[in-house]
Amino acid sequence: MSQSAFTKSVSYTLTEPEVIAYYELITKRQARGVRSRRSLVSTIYVPLALGALLMAVSALRGGPGNADFGPMLAMGTIAYLGGIFALRYEFLRNHELIRASLYRTQPLYRESRHITLRDDALEYASPNLNARFRYGAFTDVEILHGFILGWIGNAYATVVPLRAFATTSEADAFAVEMRNQILAARSVTVK
Repeated sequence: MSQSAFTKSVSYTLTEPEVIAYYELITKRQARGVRSRRSLVSTIYVPLALGALLMAVSALRGGPGNADFGPMLAMGTIAYLGGIFALRYEFLRNHELIRASLYRTQPLYRESRHITLRDDALEYASPNLNARFRYGAFTDVEILHGFILGWIGNAYATVVPLRAFATTSEADAFAVEMRNQILAARSVTVK
């Protein structure tokens, strides 16, 4: 492959807001496929099952005319949904605290990074970690919220801030070359 007119290597250090934004993007991407099914089960089916259980208890206690059924159903549903929302709030709050402290406590997030597009793989280098990611491992490349994100599944992405490039056209060319390398690796794998 001949050397192109664009930047094949880029060096940068992520800022704390960039690390937080990166983890927000990962969290949103991971939640896309999972949330809809769990939300439906926890907010609809469980209260319906609770209502059926309360109807059965009401029938055993005094028949269908039992005046306790309505208030029991309302209070049971409110208590259940209150618990679900409180648990979700505490989980998200804890997640925010951990994510905010990562930048200050983990040196991997504060160190300088160097990413190079090689012919066979994307090379990631930092003082504490060196890795090569074959292009066939990437599932997607996108420019989003000031980053070039090379996604490997939904759990990880190589992240390059657009500010690391001299111009937006250099950043676009870097992303296009990365996408071309990924498509070329997929076409070899498919054959």
